[in-house]
Amino acid sequence: MEKDFLFTGMIHCGHCGCLLVGDIKKQKYIYYRCSHAKGRCPEPYVREEALIEQYRALLGPVHITEKVLHWLTNALKASQNELLADHAHGVRRLEEERNDLRKQM
Repeated sequence: MEKDFLFTGMIHCGHCGCLLVGDIKKQKYIYYRCSHAKGRCPEPYVREEALIEQYRALLGPVHITEKVLHWLTNALKASQNELLADHAHGVRRLEEERNDLRKQM
């Protein structure tokens, strides 16, 4: 079963630069480790709670005004709508290509 982890695609290994990937241990603890995409990496795993605390320490002093929050919300919604439209366009294009190939066969 594949799961979306909180930090998926966000954190790179400090040793080799590969992305960290999440694993669940004992069906309740989430750990992140190097993906080893460039070969064996000596860096140990890190618990998700430790990463959350590090992010909390970094982002704690950040204050977002209502105006900025509203702008960010609208920008994210617009971005999501654009991604969905691009995806739908790609699907339509691929379906047309598939239909053309079937006709040629």
